[in-house]
Amino acid sequence: MANDFGKEQFDRFVENLQRSGLVSVAALETLLTRFSRDAFPEGKYPTAITALVDHCIATGILTCWQCAKLRDGRWKGFFLERHAILDYLGHDDAHSYYLVADTKTGTPAVVQTDPSQVPIYKIVHEFGPPEFTNS
Repeated sequence: MANDFGKEQFDRFVENLQRSGLVSVAALETLLTRFSRDAFPEGKYPTAITALVDHCIATGILTCWQCAKLRDGRWKGFFLERHAILDYLGHDDAHSYYLVADTKTGTPAVVQTDPSQVPIYKIVHEFGPPEFTNS
């Protein structure tokens, strides 16, 4: 029974990752080749999913927050228009704050969301390249 649960958990994570759009089809195929279920002995699926998650985090393919959401069964809500959500930073009475990256440039930023506003988010801080001055 534990073997079936591990296999289900592994398959569900991979399916959620595919549906999320966080990785390209080619990147997903590479991951699956490396962490093929066939490469793990019977009953080792929990080890396989842990290895897959650890690899995704260590190589920067996914963040810890994204992996946790995918493992929880979520596959929607990883994007705000052209920004990929990297991490949840916190909230106050009316807003939630997320670390995001522009999907075209990779530029990180902090966004503030407010479902009662249109648009529902605004960039509150964008991280650019370091500024150098000649002194």
